[in-house]
Amino acid sequence: MKVISIDTSTPIETNKPTESKKLSNYLAAKWDVKQGQVVVNMEEGDTK
Repeated sequence: MKVISIDTSTPIETNKPTESKKLSNYLAAKWDVKQGQVVVNMEEGDTK
């Protein structure tokens, strides 16, 4: 398990709009927003 912290002021972009949509859904489901940062608890394989 790893914890990732990112600056939420930077939009996340992908090459395909459909991938961006999937990513947005993934973020909405998996990420907790706290104090201006997004903290992600990811296990290997979650992003596949």
